[in-house]
Amino acid sequence: MKRVKIGLCSVVTASALALALAPSPAGAATTAARTGPASTPASPQAAVVPAHGPVPAGTVKIGGPGSVGTYDHQDGACNSLANGDGDFCFWFSTNFVGSLSDFFFSDSNLGNNTFLTPGLGLGAVVANNSESALNADTRLSVLVYTGTNFTGTAGVVRPRQFGNFNATFVNNVESFEFF
Repeated sequence: MKRVKIGLCSVVTASALALALAPSPAGAATTAARTGPASTPASPQAAVVPAHGPVPAGTVKIGGPGSVGTYDHQDGACNSLANGDGDFCFWFSTNFVGSLSDFFFSDSNLGNNTFLTPGLGLGAVVANNSESALNADTRLSVLVYTGTNFTGTAGVVRPRQFGNFNATFVNNVESFEFF
């Protein structure tokens, strides 16, 4: 089961043919539907050492005012849409160097995804092979986990935060979820 975030709604895909919409309750904070555990850790540790300054040039494609943008998952671009939605992106090496893999929705097993763009790591499996990350979403945080299916040690990457993974998570992330 995959979960996709779209604006203030969550879309749950049970298969390519079945979709169920789950709008956020009125007045509730915007959250993505989750495929993980029933509760979020109370105080997960920070997963990245935050980089300072602007997002590295050429890293994020930003949809302009009035643009619909793209909700494409694994399209090889770290998208940040005008409505605030954005991808979670992994890089093979530190400081956003090497091949990139981008995700628009949570993934319980990064072992079945590869790095997509030209550069060091192209074609390598994402699980246990990423050294830096960027959360291009402006509202949702991301929990990264050291195990598949949202298990193991959890760490948080806040909205619009980017940097190198700390010692716990460098080359040690196997699943993640938006929350």
